[in-house]
Amino acid sequence: MHNCAAGIAFIVIYWPILIRKMNTELKSNKGDIKMGIFFKIVGALGLILISAGILTKRRKTQDIYYIFGGVCLEVYSISLGDLVFILLQIIFTLSAIYDLIKIGLIKQNDQICAKCN
Repeated sequence: MHNCAAGIAFIVIYWPILIRKMNTELKSNKGDIKMGIFFKIVGALGLILISAGILTKRRKTQDIYYIFGGVCLEVYSISLGDLVFILLQIIFTLSAIYDLIKIGLIKQNDQICAKCN
């Protein structure tokens, strides 16, 4: 848990610097319409994946959809340069990753306990 807190602190502190740099690079290529369309397609894909995760009943599959959808929306939010949306997507994706890891650890503990009995 301590490493997780340190990772989140690092992201919160250094993320705005990275965003400003990436946003400056994107604005320098603002005339490139194809890149704008690309980011919108990636954002739409993220929404589709998260929606599929909501409709899926299996928890592990839901988390996988949430992770990939969150990453797609993270890319889209970086292209927009919206810090609130960027941080929201980081938290959403990290939460899905945490839940997926937790599910795996619970299954491992259940298997170990089953072998003991």
